[in-house]
Amino acid sequence: MDITAPQFRNRFIHTRYQALRKCCGCIHLRVGAGISCLIWMGLSMYFAILSFQNKSPFYSYMTSAPLIVYGVVNLLLALNGFFGMLALFRNRWFYVRLFSHATWTVLFMVLVDGFANAIYFITQRDEFMSWCINSSADTLNSAANVTGTSLRGNDYYNCDRLFQAEIKFGLFSTVLMIVLYVYWGACIYSFSHKQGASAVTGQRLAAEMGMMPPPGTAGVPPPPMHPIGGGGPGRSNIIVLNNEKPQSKKFSFKSLRRNHTIDVSNDNNNQSQGKQLKRKSVPDIIFDDFISPTLHHHHHQQRRRSTDI
Repeated sequence: MDITAPQFRNRFIHTRYQALRKCCGCIHLRVGAGISCLIWMGLSMYFAILSFQNKSPFYSYMTSAPLIVYGVVNLLLALNGFFGMLALFRNRWFYVRLFSHATWTVLFMVLVDGFANAIYFITQRDEFMSWCINSSADTLNSAANVTGTSLRGNDYYNCDRLFQAEIKFGLFSTVLMIVLYVYWGACIYSFSHKQGASAVTGQRLAAEMGMMPPPGTAGVPPPPMHPIGGGGPGRSNIIVLNNEKPQSKKFSFKSLRRNHTIDVSNDNNNQSQGKQLKRKSVPDIIFDDFISPTLHHHHHQQRRRSTDI
């Protein structure tokens, strides 16, 4: 049975929303999941490398502890994308479902950590201003060879405007990641649900149509066939399944009628057989009684004539 046939394809509708039937409304869910895995593998690996180098992909300054945590969760997301490519290549419901569960777990960790980093950066304004002014002053002093005049302590470098801009950029990037990552995760879950619905519906249809049993279950053996016409007393033992030889090779309506009479009652069968034997034997007895005296008298007359001569 082809479960992808047109008469079965419409039964696999798993959601009412068109955006989750196709990735981005026009791409097959399997292809869309593969594209999202490639993006996660590249982007998350880049974020992880920057974080392990004590550099934030969104902010100019941040302490090392949040960066290490962010690098670890992005590395997990990159590995999950690699596992997703293998699961989509196998295209088995078990692997796709496992990939969907792992994706939602890692996405939760990445998005929560990214949002926590944005809040942490907002609370560290004084440290950011101090770092920005000092680093900018050192760079300018070394470049201009300024002597005797200190440029530290004053915001000559628009550090406050830089801080406001990085807050906006960080929040916008975090919100965009939440929207895209959650949507891609929903598409992966939708594809997993579609695979499961197709598998379960196909097994149910196969079971209803009397075809192969569902995978993983042992088939139920058919009940044994009873022999046709057992050898009862007083009946013709024409039994094919028991390998018994029939009494006669010729077919007659008389024997068929006799077998039908035997099935009604065994006693009637014995009586009918006795009547049939009696009917067959009576003409023979009468014939013998009627013919034998005539033949004897004729033979006696011939002997008498021969004696007179």
